[in-house]
Amino acid sequence: MTEHGLQTWEEQRAKLGGREPFAYVFTEEEEHILKTFMHYQFESGLLLGQIAGRGLFADGVHAF
Repeated sequence: MTEHGLQTWEEQRAKLGGREPFAYVFTEEEEHILKTFMHYQFESGLLLGQIAGRGLFADGVHAF
């Protein structure tokens, strides 16, 4: 990464409060979004049943 790219990266992280923008975690916020998405898919008939959001991810990625 160039020096300019690194500086831009750090500026963007600062806007996120120092968080890693592409961190592989599954927080309560992501779980809510995923559950809502899957609920709409189920209601539309695109899913045959409800799927547990946490069950889609490997152990250790849950941030709560």
